[in-house]
Amino acid sequence: MKDKRPFITIKIAQTFDGKIAASGGRSRWITGPQSRAFVHQLRAQHDAVLVGKSTFNLDKPRLSSLKKGNPVWKIVLGSADMLPIRNNRIFDQDSRVVFVVSSKELSLWLKQKNLQSKNCLFLTVRKSASKGFDLHDLMSKLFYMGIRKLMVEGGGEVFASFLNARLADRIYWMMAPKVIGGRDAKTSVEGDGVKDPNKAINLK
Repeated sequence: MKDKRPFITIKIAQTFDGKIAASGGRSRWITGPQSRAFVHQLRAQHDAVLVGKSTFNLDKPRLSSLKKGNPVWKIVLGSADMLPIRNNRIFDQDSRVVFVVSSKELSLWLKQKNLQSKNCLFLTVRKSASKGFDLHDLMSKLFYMGIRKLMVEGGGEVFASFLNARLADRIYWMMAPKVIGGRDAKTSVEGDGVKDPNKAINLK
């Protein structure tokens, strides 16, 4: 494994106009049954599935697989403004949920009584110099936990962070023959972007 980090697969499902959710935040369903079946197959091939706080809050995903080989770890990039946790769909007996949090917010998470009985743990990760988590620090810690294959499922800010950090070994970019439109609808890659096309991220 490169630099003792997991092999990272990014899965993006978008419309023709690059949207991953409508302006109200809803994203179910962008793609059709065949694509969703493929996603379940992908999840079964990975040790862990990761999402950001917006995807966790709005979609309330299970992050499970209908195929044999359910991912052992479900990872959520956490923030104190997610509390209290209302998505109980993610908890099950076969997987462990990891909330990635900053050391400053750890005490707030530990006080959540509804999480004390759940099969979950909290992983403290450094903050990056700009904003968000230091993903290289996170990848190193996930590797130490035995995670060798990681699947990243969204949303747009998370995709942007991984691509900017050059943390993508394989990308599945699924496109649905639909148009959502709207300046407030979420795009597949958010973040600050680049001001010069010559500085665009090269995926070759």
